[in-house]
Amino acid sequence: MARSERSVRMDEVVAWNVQRMPRIRVLGLRLWHLLKWVAVIAVNIPLAIGGDSAGDIPRRRPIRPRLPHDVREPLDVEPPLVGGDVTWLGNRWTNKHPITLYADKAEIAPLTKVIDVPLEHLRLLRAVPSGRTGRDPRAPWSLDVADAREPRASITITGEWISLAWLGHLAGWPEPGSAGTPTLPGVRGSH
Repeated sequence: MARSERSVRMDEVVAWNVQRMPRIRVLGLRLWHLLKWVAVIAVNIPLAIGGDSAGDIPRRRPIRPRLPHDVREPLDVEPPLVGGDVTWLGNRWTNKHPITLYADKAEIAPLTKVIDVPLEHLRLLRAVPSGRTGRDPRAPWSLDVADAREPRASITITGEWISLAWLGHLAGWPEPGSAGTPTLPGVRGSH
């Protein structure tokens, strides 16, 4: 899936619905990031004059991320976290581990080797919003997923809606709430 231009937004490619974030929320996020920058600069300047620095200025992720030009480059989204008791995750992990998303695959790097997430074997069981119920790019959601090779395994993937929508895009899952994809009671499939 090579992209010839950098202007393609992820929300234009995924089949899952990604709502536009309300303008007031976009302005609030921008103000929050500006305040973080001001705080870091206010701490770093006096420390830099005296010697040590307090840390790096935090990088702001785009609200409507775009696909990179090179498919080998990871997507610029907050990585979703995966946890569960399936063999491809190694020993029973109690912690969740970040999934690095690419234009054509998803992988985790738990210890010394990189593991491709076996999306072709995973099936979406349920999607649950974690807080806001919207489907804007940054809305937090949780997915319950099953592995067809391990019927008793439980897998949970949490993250921002755009990251989970990209996973669904790669795996070919129908959008939560559409025909054939159950969600928790009270969670509407469309807005």
